[in-house]
Amino acid sequence: MKVLFITPFVPYEGIPHAGGYFLYKYLYELHKRQLEIHMLAPNSKENKESIKKVPEWIHLRLAEIPNKTLQYKIGKVFKLIHDPLNQLDNTMTIELKKDEYLKQFDIIDLQYSPSLPLIKVIKEKTNAPIVCLEHDVYTQYVKRTIKEKGFSQRKLVALLSSLNVQKREKQYLNLCNHVFTFSEKDKKILKEMGVTSPIDTLSPALELPEEAARVGENWDCLFVGAMDRPENYEGVRWFLEKIWWKVIEEIPNAKFIVAGSKPPEWLKNLNRSDVEITGFVEDLDVYYKKAAVFIAPLRSGAGVKFKIVQALAYGLPVITTEVGAEGINENGEDIFAKVTEDPTELANEIVRLLHDKKMREKIGTSARKWAFEKYNFEEKTVDKAITIYTNLLKK
Repeated sequence: MKVLFITPFVPYEGIPHAGGYFLYKYLYELHKRQLEIHMLAPNSKENKESIKKVPEWIHLRLAEIPNKTLQYKIGKVFKLIHDPLNQLDNTMTIELKKDEYLKQFDIIDLQYSPSLPLIKVIKEKTNAPIVCLEHDVYTQYVKRTIKEKGFSQRKLVALLSSLNVQKREKQYLNLCNHVFTFSEKDKKILKEMGVTSPIDTLSPALELPEEAARVGENWDCLFVGAMDRPENYEGVRWFLEKIWWKVIEEIPNAKFIVAGSKPPEWLKNLNRSDVEITGFVEDLDVYYKKAAVFIAPLRSGAGVKFKIVQALAYGLPVITTEVGAEGINENGEDIFAKVTEDPTELANEIVRLLHDKKMREKIGTSARKWAFEKYNFEEKTVDKAITIYTNLLKK
């Protein structure tokens, strides 16, 4: 089976963000099962740097990006209002039209919402089934960004996008032969939006660690995430301004560790005795294993947060917000130490857990057991996807 994956981001082993990590693991497992993996992505600066890390079994083709003139930038603004998902350059469309390119593939797999508008030209050039993985529901992401306090370029983009985002996302997904999400919550949102294409959920790609975190050994509080993403660094900013000082007043020896690549300069400058901003980390296993508590102070964004599920798999007690918890605890299991956006409640729970080693171990053990039972990547993602691909080819 020959599958073309269209994605804004080129994945590779060790990529420092969760969506890319999932895609690499997913493609690797498909490759092991004898699927032929092809990929089309924009020739962005990030993707150019990734080329040398991409394995030979991914047959990669990059679409050139035009020089970003003033006229180009103005055109992008109008395009954003008309079609908020259409964030990839027209050169992607040109590549898809070249030399009967699309007719060689059995399945076309669209990764991330910005790939969806390409479905128009794909359908003009091939009858191959088209599937899409919604890493998160873009409409929900836009709505949440608008509600953020203050003003930012990101919020302006969201305001412009909000005019047509739901209509476009629904329109494109209904042109797909099959849609994947990471949670029943996202599946429900899409159905309520009017998406009628078949929808199935996939399990995120996790490293299920053989050894659990040693939660009883110290007072490290950990957050993990790609720190160039606003939902991550703004969440950390809020946590440090509103919550962490309350913890330090009670437990002066506690430390908050933020592990993740590309932190903004203002965040790197906050390194001190009680706050550690690591930047890129080669092996996060070390940080997970020595943490006492995992804290995910997320207030925006959408979709399942893989970093939180990973922390649960390590046996860490997790304190998070409603945004952080969504899509994970879908059957009402009591797996989190605390879910709240109230700063005082968050601070009190961290202090309580840091003072109570046995409670940390009890909550963490239960969370780890739950994560191992729920997240079977090969069975619930790889095998499921191959079955769906195969069934689509039979139609």
